[in-house]
Amino acid sequence: MAATLLLKSVLPYKLPFELGIWALILWFFLLSVPPFQEMLFDFGRNDITLTFWQLAAIWSLQQAASQPESRKWWLLSTGASLGATIGTKPNGLFFLIGFACLFFARFFPSHSKQSKLSEWLILLVLPALSIGGFWYFRNLILAGSLSPNEFLDDAVNLSIARNLLNPALYQINFPLLFFLLSLGVTAITITFSILKPLNYSLNLKLLAGLNSIALISLILTPSSAGFLIGDGQLFLIQLRYSAVIIPVTIILILFFLAHFFDQLTSRLQSIFERFQEAKKPRSTALFLGSINLIGSILLLSQLATYQPAIGLPGYDGIFFPRGDKLSQVYQWVQKNLTNTVIYSVGLRSYGLYGFPFSNRVVEQLNSSNWNYQNGLKVIRDSQPKYLAISLDPFTRKAPADLARLASQPQAFEPVYQDPLAIVFRITDLGQSLADRE
Repeated sequence: MAATLLLKSVLPYKLPFELGIWALILWFFLLSVPPFQEMLFDFGRNDITLTFWQLAAIWSLQQAASQPESRKWWLLSTGASLGATIGTKPNGLFFLIGFACLFFARFFPSHSKQSKLSEWLILLVLPALSIGGFWYFRNLILAGSLSPNEFLDDAVNLSIARNLLNPALYQINFPLLFFLLSLGVTAITITFSILKPLNYSLNLKLLAGLNSIALISLILTPSSAGFLIGDGQLFLIQLRYSAVIIPVTIILILFFLAHFFDQLTSRLQSIFERFQEAKKPRSTALFLGSINLIGSILLLSQLATYQPAIGLPGYDGIFFPRGDKLSQVYQWVQKNLTNTVIYSVGLRSYGLYGFPFSNRVVEQLNSSNWNYQNGLKVIRDSQPKYLAISLDPFTRKAPADLARLASQPQAFEPVYQDPLAIVFRITDLGQSLADRE
């Protein structure tokens, strides 16, 4: 919804019909294009929350710039949204600094520099730090530090800024390509804004400013270049640390598409104009009614014929990044196991719940350090009926104690196996072994 409001703020259309078409295109890219689906599927709840508050902050700032009579309240709303951003993740501080740059730009005229500075401190910084800083002061009181720092040095070394000259960062993959696309689109938008070849709105300039802030934040954020794997590193740009660049980049692209679309398709534009100036309300009502009817029929037919995805698209290769060979373990579980408890080691729980989420999953993401004794303790405490184990997604190694399980088929009966994963049925003997642990 926040992304749709921002799209509406930059497009030159007024009719709901026209805006609706572009909103559908925006959501099509976000929800229906497989690479975006796989990337968003890997985002955490706090990543989505952070993105919402960043979008809310820039929308409030747009309102403050376009409505001088109520600027105070919109700036206060911007500060509160930035506070929620900081409270969600520490890199929200980058956005507070970036919004200061936007505020002190020429978009917000003031009587004097002193009054503008006071406005910034009282309406933006004070609410942002009051709301966002609460958790960090709490950590300082309870733990003696603003945030956990056990892995901070290693994480900083894995930032994009520290690895700009590292060839491993530039292995071709979708996150890298989208990051470069976002850089290019943002640079073009800002350049055109300066050269003024297009009639840019203030809202578009602020949106490009937000994307610039998000990209800089991503470059500086620890662990933004990849993952720590034991003593090694895996390079894969973590767009989730500045997930806001995904909807904003698409909105900027749609703005350019809409502009050139209007230039090149005058015939379609004339249809929109005739629709806008229509003198026959009954014809317009009939047209809108027909569109709604067709849409309703298509929606109902899709719901009636809906089939859940088989397997776990994007993750059937087990390894991360995606492996060349695919495992059928998720498909096998979804077809054969219902209303049961699964102990998962190395696999993603999303693919094991089944449809409609009838299974319960007890998971351990790292399989390389799994051992037999700890496994028995989990079986004793959680009473699972099946044990699903894969090679470790990062190290690509099997648990050392896997052979011990395989040597006891009467206790742990293999029911599915491929080169990447294996599923055991835990028999009564296996449960009794765990109960004695």
